[in-house]
Amino acid sequence: MKILFVEAVQNYGGARKSTVELAGRLQENGHGVKIIDFWGTCEPFVQAMEKRNISYSILDKRQTPFILASSNKIKMLSNYMKYLQLLSAYRKKIKLLINDFQPDLVIVNNTKTLSILSKSGSYKIAFFARGWFLPRTVNRFNTILIKKLTDIYIGVSQSTRQAIFSGGFAALEDIYTVPNAIDYTGFLNDFKDRENIPNWSDDQADRPFVIMHCGGFLPSKGQHITIEIAKKLKRDKVRFKILLVGIIYQGDASQKYYDKILKQIEEEQLQEYFEIVLNKSDVLEYFGKMDVLLHPSSTEGLPRVVMEAMALGKPVIGNAVGGMTDYILHGFTGYLTNFNSIEDYIKYCGLLQKDKELYGFISNNASGLIGKCYTTDNQIEQLLKIKVK
Repeated sequence: MKILFVEAVQNYGGARKSTVELAGRLQENGHGVKIIDFWGTCEPFVQAMEKRNISYSILDKRQTPFILASSNKIKMLSNYMKYLQLLSAYRKKIKLLINDFQPDLVIVNNTKTLSILSKSGSYKIAFFARGWFLPRTVNRFNTILIKKLTDIYIGVSQSTRQAIFSGGFAALEDIYTVPNAIDYTGFLNDFKDRENIPNWSDDQADRPFVIMHCGGFLPSKGQHITIEIAKKLKRDKVRFKILLVGIIYQGDASQKYYDKILKQIEEEQLQEYFEIVLNKSDVLEYFGKMDVLLHPSSTEGLPRVVMEAMALGKPVIGNAVGGMTDYILHGFTGYLTNFNSIEDYIKYCGLLQKDKELYGFISNNASGLIGKCYTTDNQIEQLLKIKVK
């Protein structure tokens, strides 16, 4: 099979990493693969493609990505008008690239990339929903566009698959699930000896309990919830430290939210409890420093950071949104909270901090689940179930 991925990359986050990995695995399995990126502005993404020797093309080389969203409605309208002027040129360029590559399947993951494509009898268009894809989050225009141009639907999790179905986009039998995957052995080997990763145990009791929150700075990622958790832990005189790891996305919304988070930390006098790590494309070194991952997100597809934490035996506590329920069996592979419940987060942090045997139980089950169920072989098997002829 020949597969073309069309991307509009702004930051090299979990979803983009997963795209490059999937393309590379398909290529290693003898399939033809090519990636087209709109602007080529994200250097780590380009470097990752080159490292895996993946063929790629840049549609419109720019220094910065073209951002449509803005907190200023007039500016956002202007952005859309400018982008509409580019669409015609983009459609001509993508048509030439498709004719040259002759794909069987073209995969997109948003309406921006979908909008430059046309229906064809020579290839199928697959919409790969990498978020939760709740029907209420897809506006009417995008719904019409997706239904008009999409031949095949792919969800990154079972939760996403159900959301696609409930939105009336396709019948269940016409929606495929292609989960994220991890080279489990290779991933652990990157840390050399897993025993050297300081999981919480009796001989660790003389240091603070290290909590990590990893995600881009947006309200939907819930850094403000982590601050509320920190306030309660401080009041309860718990010894703790929080690693706040994330990307400030392109556009002003992310920067404003990040500034708000910094202000809250200062106002609550929590500076000594927080270490902030910004804009690193590779954050795995920080996984070895944490004891538990908090994930108070309000929407998810199948979060890569959760998969990686679990693979390393790091217990995860998170909201039961999207693909979180694919990963976490409550009390067995991690803990699911009532939505944004500070009390639940405090409770489960306390259980894991105080009960080392329970910590080891959750740790082993979480690692085992990822090692058995989220393998590269399983990911490729699920994608190749897609019928393109």
